Amino acid sequence: MASTINADKGVITGITGIVQTADNTGNLALQANGVTVLTVTTSNTASVTGNINASYYLGNGSALTGIVAGASWASVQTANVTAVSGTAYPVNTTSTAIYVTLPASPAAGQYIQLVDYARTWSTNNVTLNPNGQKINASTSNVALSTNGQGVILTYIDSTQGWICTLDGNAIGPYAIDYLIVAGGGGGAGDISGGGGGGGVISGSSISVTPGTAYTITVGAGGSAGAATRPNTGGSAGGNSSGFSYTALGGGVGVGYRSGISTTGGSGGSGAGGSATDGSPYSSNGGSGTVGQGYAGGSGVGGAPYTGGGGGGAGGTGANSSSVGGNGGPGASSSISGSAVYYGGGGGGGSYNGNTGGGGPPSSGGTGGGGAGTVTGTGGSGGSNTGGGGGGGGYNNATPGPTAGGAGGSGVVILRYSGTVQKGSGGTVTISGGYVVHTFNSSGTYTA
Repeated sequence: MASTINADKGVITGITGIVQTADNTGNLALQANGVTVLTVTTSNTASVTGNINASYYLGNGSALTGIVAGASWASVQTANVTAVSGTAYPVNTTSTAIYVTLPASPAAGQYIQLVDYARTWSTNNVTLNPNGQKINASTSNVALSTNGQGVILTYIDSTQGWICTLDGNAIGPYAIDYLIVAGGGGGAGDISGGGGGGGVISGSSISVTPGTAYTITVGAGGSAGAATRPNTGGSAGGNSSGFSYTALGGGVGVGYRSGISTTGGSGGSGAGGSATDGSPYSSNGGSGTVGQGYAGGSGVGGAPYTGGGGGGAGGTGANSSSVGGNGGPGASSSISGSAVYYGGGGGGGSYNGNTGGGGPPSSGGTGGGGAGTVTGTGGSGGSNTGGGGGGGGYNNATPGPTAGGAGGSGVVILRYSGTVQKGSGGTVTISGGYVVHTFNSSGTYTA
C-alpha cells in the first residue's frame, strides 16, 4: 500500500529527514484532515490539490512565507464583477461588455487571472477598473480586447500598481492594425512640379498566426532630379508592402520643357506639372491611386514659369500661378501613439523672381513634403513619412537650373492591444494600451 503522512493532529517540527522504506507502489501521499493535498509518484512527479500555503526555511534560518500554488477558479462570469485576489475568472462577453473591478486594498504579490471564455473580447471588451489603485502606473481603466486572451495581473506596489505578469494568447491567432506608407517621389530640377507623396493605406483587425513570419517592405524615397537643362528627372518613390497590401510610391516630378506638353508622374500620389514655354501648352499633374493618394497640381504654360504642387495622401496638390503650387496635405494617423501626417506632396519649383511652392499647407499638416525652390535646391521629403521632394527652380544668375529634392522614405507601423509584447520585429514601443512595432526599413514581423 502507499505510504501516508497524516497531519491531522497538528504541525510536526524538528524532523531532520524522512526516509521512505520500500512498499508495494513506492508512492507518497500527504493528507490534511483526511484529504490528500500532495501526491508524489515513483516517476518524481508531484500533483497538488487546492492551494498550499507553505513556509520554507533559508540557509540562515529565516522563513520564506506566503508561497501560494494555484488559483481558485470561479464560475463563468456573464456580468460585472469585483475580483478577489487569488481567483481566476472565465469571463463570457458574448452578450455584453463586462467591467472587472480590481481589489481595493491589495498586498504586494496578490494576483487575479482572467480568461476569454467564448473568444469574444474583441467584440465586447473586458474593462479593468483599478478601483483607486493603478494599472501600469496609471489610474485609468484598461480594456482587454483580444479574442482568446488570458492574463494574470499581479499587484506590485503603489507606484506601478497592477501589472500583467502573463499574457497568454500564443495558442491562437490575434488581431493587428496596420499603416503602410510608400516612399515619396523625387522632385525634378529646372522649374519642376513637386514630387507626389507616397501612397498611404491602413486598416485594422488583420488576423496573424503566432510563429508565422511576415515580410515587411519599406520603400525608399525617390531620387532628386539634377540641375541640368534639358532636365534629367529624378525617380518615383519605392513601394511599401506587408500582409498582401501594397502602397505605391509617389510620382516623380517633371522639369521644364520648351514647347512640349508634359505631365507629372503618377503613383500613390501624383507629381505636380512642370512649367512650360508658351501657351496653351498643357502641364498637368500626375494622377494618384484611389484609396492611397491624390493628383498633383498643374504647372503654368508660359510666363511666369512655375510648377504645380505634388499630390498628397490627404489632398490634391495646388495648381501653380505666379507662385509655385503648394504640395497636397498628408493623411493623419495616430497608430504610433500620436497624430502624424504621412505622404505629403512636395511644393512646385519656380523661375527667378517668382516664389517656389511650400510643402503641404499648415492647415493640412506637414506630411513630410519638401518645399519647392526658386534659386536653390528643392527641399527633401521627410524620412519615414513618405513626403514628396520639392521641385527645383531656375536662377537667371549662376548656376541657372537648380536641382530638385529627394523624396522621403516610407514606413510600416503595426500595433495590437495590450501591454505585453507578442510578436517581434521593428522598433517596439508601448503607448495608449497598444504594443507598437515600427519598421523604418524592410524586415520581418514574426507573430
